[in-house]
Amino acid sequence: MPLIIPKELPAFDELSRENVFVMHRERAQSQHIRPLRILILNLMPTKLVTETQLARLLANSPLQVQITFLKTATHDTTHTPPEHMKAFYKSFDEIRNERFDGMIITGAPIEDLDYEDVDYWDELCTIMDYTKENVYSTIHLCWGALAGLYYHFGIPKVHLPEKMFGVFEHRVTRPSNPLVRGFDEVFYAPHSRWAGPDRAAIDACPDLRVLAESDAAGPMLLSTESGRQIFVIGHPEYDKYTLDAEYKRDVKAGKPINVPCNYYPADDPARDPLFRWRAHGYLLYTNWLNYYVYQDTPYDLNHLKHWKNKAIPDFRRPPMPTISACIVAYCDYEEVCAAVRSILHFTPAPDFTLYIVDNASPDGCGKQLTDTDWADPRVQVLCLPENVGFGRGHNAVLGKLHSSVHFILNPDIVLTGDILQPMAEWLLAQPGAAMATRSCTTPTAACSTCPGASPRPGCCWPASWHQSSVERSKKPTTTTPCRTRI
Repeated sequence: MPLIIPKELPAFDELSRENVFVMHRERAQSQHIRPLRILILNLMPTKLVTETQLARLLANSPLQVQITFLKTATHDTTHTPPEHMKAFYKSFDEIRNERFDGMIITGAPIEDLDYEDVDYWDELCTIMDYTKENVYSTIHLCWGALAGLYYHFGIPKVHLPEKMFGVFEHRVTRPSNPLVRGFDEVFYAPHSRWAGPDRAAIDACPDLRVLAESDAAGPMLLSTESGRQIFVIGHPEYDKYTLDAEYKRDVKAGKPINVPCNYYPADDPARDPLFRWRAHGYLLYTNWLNYYVYQDTPYDLNHLKHWKNKAIPDFRRPPMPTISACIVAYCDYEEVCAAVRSILHFTPAPDFTLYIVDNASPDGCGKQLTDTDWADPRVQVLCLPENVGFGRGHNAVLGKLHSSVHFILNPDIVLTGDILQPMAEWLLAQPGAAMATRSCTTPTAACSTCPGASPRPGCCWPASWHQSSVERSKKPTTTTPCRTRI
């Protein structure tokens, strides 16, 4: 699902050019979904760059995410046009009575200052205190992580003799933690800082868990047990050339700066840098949104005030029926791909499974479907050794189903909205109902609602009806090819 940002924000056009799925508020409000509300306190001087970097990572998720940018009232930015700040940023007073699913507090290049000497420190403390009752999970980045560790747990920072600057190798120390699910045992992340946390104080703090660390750069990823407070002492959000720009800026200004470690091939700044942290940067934020924001945040955010910095065991979003769907394909690879991509795009549930059954297509469609990288683990492809027909083709997956509701879908459909989950909820809410079908419109504007008529986009039934459906479907079923839109 898309990231929701104002279409006037500069990041909107840039991300659209990168084929990142962004959506403006007007379109989002027409969808029957409560988006995840993410608050970003952007303390970086290069605000437009940071906006785009974070928006890019947050958009890499099947969840709908709505961003609100926050500014400090006690410090005026000098690197960002005032009209931009006025148009896209809110003050704390404007949001203090709102609640958010998640929050990101960025870093700032002020490691040399004592925390109490930062002109907006008191305001930042007020905001961090606000997160305890009004935000479910907060990520603190770089200096923001150091400040958060100091405020929440009294962890002092340690000034470094030289800048921690470059791309460093890290190892996962708690592979069972959902935040690092899917991480390689060793991964890379960039650092750009003059200070770090006191490791002895971290080890002595029973509330903190070190999830990843580096022999050279120290602890990089920490979390409380509940995941309400997360600390990222690094910059996984950085673009390929961010360190390059920082290095050349300091060289031009005559500041003492070393070549960033493990960044340029052969440490030669004249060569194009290696971008080797991107995948884990995306994965970190995807895991955060899924496991610590979407899965655990109460649907009614007003419940947050009762659970300061603790996991919320009793208040969950209303139970959603698990759903699955199946497409039986016979030739026409491109048509099947169009159907699959529309289904994945408009069905955000992370526990959704889409089965693609190839009915021994003579044109090699089955192998193409198997070899396709869908970039979505929810897809499973099954190739049958012979053409058993439409009905028996669908029966091939019934033994695999564990969903509450299963959908039979034609390979020539194109979804234009999130309808599978609402259909499943409606079906389960109807006592005694065994099957539901959506009306469809053909290119001639004819409307069909009968599940037995052609063309038919598909139908769904509850899991309790699976066995009887197998017994009833003994013969192959044929359909009339037709482009339908649900």
